[in-house]
This record gives sequence, structure tokens and C-alpha cells, in this order.
Amino acid sequence: MYNECGEKMDLLTQGQKIIKKINDAGYEAFLVGGVVRDYLLGIPVKDVDITTSATPYVIESLFDKTIPTGKAFGTITVIKNKESFEVTTYRTDGTYLNHRKPESIKFSNDVNDDLKRRDFTINQLRMDAELNVLDAFNGRSDLNQKIIRTIHNPNDRFKEDALRMIRAFRFSAKLGFRIEEETLNSIQANASLIQKISIERIQDEFKKMLDYEVLKPTVKLMIDTGFAKACFDLDQGLKYLLNVGELNPFERIYRVSLGIDFKKAPWKFPLKTLKKIADYNDLIKAFDTLHPRLFLNYPKTLIFEVADYLKKTSSINKIKELETLYEGLIIKDKKDLKINGKTIDEVLKPKDKSLIKTILNELYDKVLEGSLKNTKDALIQEVKTRKQGL
Repeated sequence: MYNECGEKMDLLTQGQKIIKKINDAGYEAFLVGGVVRDYLLGIPVKDVDITTSATPYVIESLFDKTIPTGKAFGTITVIKNKESFEVTTYRTDGTYLNHRKPESIKFSNDVNDDLKRRDFTINQLRMDAELNVLDAFNGRSDLNQKIIRTIHNPNDRFKEDALRMIRAFRFSAKLGFRIEEETLNSIQANASLIQKISIERIQDEFKKMLDYEVLKPTVKLMIDTGFAKACFDLDQGLKYLLNVGELNPFERIYRVSLGIDFKKAPWKFPLKTLKKIADYNDLIKAFDTLHPRLFLNYPKTLIFEVADYLKKTSSINKIKELETLYEGLIIKDKKDLKINGKTIDEVLKPKDKSLIKTILNELYDKVLEGSLKNTKDALIQEVKTRKQGL
């Protein structure tokens, strides 16, 4: 079955087949959570979760290719046509530990036991094999009214799993929904519990949030409720997102980094992200006095990416100036220089090898300025003039 979402609806077709196979074996099974929510909203379905009365052992026996993703918690991943489908047995949770995970779980035959332990009403909706929508906690009404609301008492839900608070903000940003008043008040009252959650889980939710187009209302709400401050002083960085135009996901991370040092604890951003943040900082400073060697030290794409960011956030437009500078370069890549560090080492044999890089940079400058020809003979002759200084 397909709707306007196109090819992604094929995931639903495959999910329906999985459900039917479980049903034919004598067990209940339903599509549940985000797949149902997004299907009803006309949002492309990116993954399919299934809840069932069948135990993990039964699921493993029914399907040829499975992965015991979280078998102890009832979850088996079924692989069909190179796609992954998480199939989880109905369960009830024991006492939650550290405001994140239950100390124990118990399998159940009642789907309502499984649904009532979920976070928000819009995430407990389920569909059977014929895509009939079933609703135990008025999620369809909240979906129609564009409301984020916890199932039952929000204080209980957030004390069980504090990560649900930042998930409420993420769903608000993704869907453009408002957070229901009692739920929002509970987030404000329990905000400090977010510090009990691992920074990796928080960052995962935060980075997903930064991908959504309509972000500012959610960011403002996170700041106004005090949640962002409780979340390891995230408010200091989020404020940099309020007074700028539309940015891409990395530009948003960079803006936040202006208020937060992601190199310091507890943040654990990838080294690749930290390196790009540092490059952005260095390039923005270098744009004050543009030098031709800029294109030898940084990729052209990165230079123009930073220039575009500056234009969007500060109305400083260096793009034309950079284009003119690049077009006028005699050499556009370090590999274009007719000698390299090895040649300099062979000619000078300096004891201090750090001099090789210094001399290379001086050669680049002279070639770029047009005072030295980029030929092997001319460059070697220039290198030989340094012998007296060694």
C-alpha cells in the first residue's frame, strides 16, 4: 500500500507481510510508534517498528535472517530485502534505574501493557496488517490537534526516563507541534534530571533536532523553560541560533559552539566535527586580510562554505573577493609547486627539519606573488640561497 510518500511506503508493505506471518503463526502483531505517526501525517517512513505477543524465540524461528539486537529486552531485528525491522515482544517494565532504564522487564500477552510504558500519546498508535489504526490513549486526537503529551502522569514518565524530556522538544521541532501545558510544566520541574543521562544519548537527540528546518520556536522554549541551562548549560550556545536566518545542520552546530566549548567535558563530539569547527574559526579570522596562500592551506569548498556562512549570519560578503583571488592564483594546489619538502631536504640537509616547512611556505608566497617562477630549476636555486643561513 502506498500514499504520497512514494517509495518509502514499501517499508510498510514489507512490515505488513511480517505482521501477517506472525499473525498466521497464532500471535498478535502491530506496526507501532513513529511509523504510524508519520504515516498518518504523510511524512516519509524511514523505519518500521513492530510490537507483538510472540516471544523473541518465536520471532527467530519464524524468519530466516534475524539479529538479537536487544533480545534480553524482547527486541529482535528481522532483515527483509536488506531492510531492518525491529520486532519487540509486549512487556512491562520494572523499577527504572538512574532515570533511564528499567532494572527488569516481564513479557506480556496484553498489548496495552506495552503501550502504556511508551513516552507520548502520538507514539503509541498502532496499525494491524490491513493498516487499520488502533488508539489506546487518545493519540489520534493529539495528532490532529498537534500536541505532544505524555501517556499518563508526565512526572512519572520523566522520572522513569529523563531522556524523554529532550525527545519532547525534538518531536516538537520535527513536527511543529506544541508541548501540552502539563507536560511542559513537568519538564520545567524535572529539568535537572537530564544530567543523569549519558552525554552521548543527549547529543544524539540534539543532533537530530538540528536537522529540522523549523527550529527556533523549540530553541526558545528550551531556553525559556530553563531546560537548556539544566542540560549542561546548553542555553549559552542555543542563544546563538535565535537571531540568524536559515542555517544548515553543521552551521547550527558551529553557532552553538560559539557559546559552548565542545572540547571540554562533558561534551563528546567527534574529532571530525571539532576539526571543522576549528577550521571555521581560523578561516573567519583569515578573512580579515585575505592572502593567496589561503587556498593552499584549506580546501576551496570549505573556504566558500565559510564565506557563505558569514554572508548569512553577519552580512559580510567576501565571496566575490575570494573568487577573484582564486582565479588569479598561479598555483591552486600545494601539489602544483614543482619541488617538495623532500627536494629541500636533499639540497640543504638541515639539522632542524622544521625549517623545511618554513622554506616551503616562503616559496609558495614568492610564486603566488609572481616574484619567483614555478620551475624546478628556479625553485632549487632559491633554496640554495638558504645554505649560508644554516
